[in-house]
Amino acid sequence: MDWEDARSLSGWPPLDDLFPDARPLHDSLYHVGEEQYAFVSDVDQQFTPDQPGRPFVTLLLWAATDEAARRCTLVEPQAQVPRTSKVPPAVLLLGSDGRYSSLLETKVVRGVGNLAEQAIYDNSGNFVHKVIAIKGFSFYFIERVVTDDEMPYAIEVRFG
Repeated sequence: MDWEDARSLSGWPPLDDLFPDARPLHDSLYHVGEEQYAFVSDVDQQFTPDQPGRPFVTLLLWAATDEAARRCTLVEPQAQVPRTSKVPPAVLLLGSDGRYSSLLETKVVRGVGNLAEQAIYDNSGNFVHKVIAIKGFSFYFIERVVTDDEMPYAIEVRFG
């Protein structure tokens, strides 16, 4: 599935309908394509258990490696992510070049103002990543300190 199609999805579609050849990395995380991952749930969008078609895809993720996908979605600080990552697909960068500072200056942010920045730590207090959330996207960065030129190691795409 290309990223334009992924951005237009709505609801929580069954994993097998979208990605019949998905490879599980964890109960809730599947590798579904080149640098593409699906986070899934056993309940449907109304949180009803035991529905036919489960698991359901709740979001898609761009990540350069399986370890990057695990760190991002499963909050595993021990998952090693290279400091320099691949450049994400342009369609996911909201008109920016992907750098931390560039994302903060995009027209989407200036026009909408719908932005949140946060740092995520695991239950033991270990730093996992920084996150910039803009509209239906979350951009994940590995460095503890803000570095203007840092590129995201993962991008979460929420549906609809």
